[in-house]
Amino acid sequence: MKLSPIYCFLILIFSSCSSVSEKDCKNINWANQGKEDASNGDGRSLIEKYKSDCKEHGVTVEEDKYNEAHKQALTQTCTFKKNFDLGLKGAPENKACSELDPNFKDAYETGFREFNLHNKRVDRAKEKEKKMALERDVLRAKILKTYSKSKKCEKDSECMRTYQCLKNNCEITNKYCRFDSDCDIQGKCRTITYKTPTYREFVSEKLCQFKQ
Repeated sequence: MKLSPIYCFLILIFSSCSSVSEKDCKNINWANQGKEDASNGDGRSLIEKYKSDCKEHGVTVEEDKYNEAHKQALTQTCTFKKNFDLGLKGAPENKACSELDPNFKDAYETGFREFNLHNKRVDRAKEKEKKMALERDVLRAKILKTYSKSKKCEKDSECMRTYQCLKNNCEITNKYCRFDSDCDIQGKCRTITYKTPTYREFVSEKLCQFKQ
C-alpha cells in the first residue's frame, strides 16, 4: 500500500523511520503541508526537518509557500479562547499558536492552571469523602455493637418476641397465660442516631427496641 506524502512525513517526524523518498519530496504540496501542520498544532520548526530530508535528494523545499500557508492557517485557528480552553481541558499545548503570539501561550497556561486547580479540588473532595465514609462505617459498627441484641427492622411488626406458655406461665416473664400467643412481646422499631466526631454527620440504624 502506498502511503501519502503527508502521512509519510508524519511517520518520519514521530518515529525513527528512514527519510522520505525523492519522489515524495517532489510531490509534496508545500502550501497544503503548511496548512496541515498548522491545523495539527505543529510549529514552523518542522520545515527545517523537511528541508534536511529533502536536501539529501537534491530537492529544494518551497519554504515561502509552506510558511505563508502555515501562517494563514494559524490566524484562523489560533484564538485566546481556543488556547485557554485547551489548557482548561488539560490538552497538549498548541505550540504553533504559542510561536505565533506569546499571549496565546499565556492563555493556554492560564487555562491549564485552572485545570490543575480543578483536579486538586476534585482530589481533595474525593479524599474527604473517603474519610467521611470511613467515619460512617466505624460509627455504624459501633451502633450495631452497642445494640448487638437488637435486630435491624423497618417496621414495628418485625419486632416481635415470641415465648412459650408452659403450665400457664410464660417462659422468661412468668406472666400468666393460656396460649403461646399470650406470651408475645411487641417491640418498637426505633431509629438510633449517632453523630460522627469529625464531620458531624448523622448515622442512623433502625433497630428493634423492647421495654425492660
